[in-house]
Amino acid sequence: MINLKHTLVAFASVIVVASCSQPSKDEATVDFATYELEQFYQNEKIHGGYFSSDDQKLIYTSKKTGIYNVFAAATDGSSEDQLTSSTEESYFAVSYFPGDSRIL
Repeated sequence: MINLKHTLVAFASVIVVASCSQPSKDEATVDFATYELEQFYQNEKIHGGYFSSDDQKLIYTSKKTGIYNVFAAATDGSSEDQLTSSTEESYFAVSYFPGDSRIL
């Protein structure tokens, strides 16, 4: 008598092996974009991401002004506010206080 479990395992193995095929030479070639170092450093650096108690805002730290400052964005994407405007010292968002809109 043939064991049903062994038959199913053998059938599944055949399906897996049959579905594995070597990519053609054209499929195996992937073109990667290259970037200059200056372009890499132009990326906006963002840290954190903390939701307000009502989930309406997200505070985060960004270096888009040239130095780290704190920003708040509406979670529906409608607005973004810069909360700190330092030009000499970096400010970092830690979190919202529980239950209100104050930030650390």
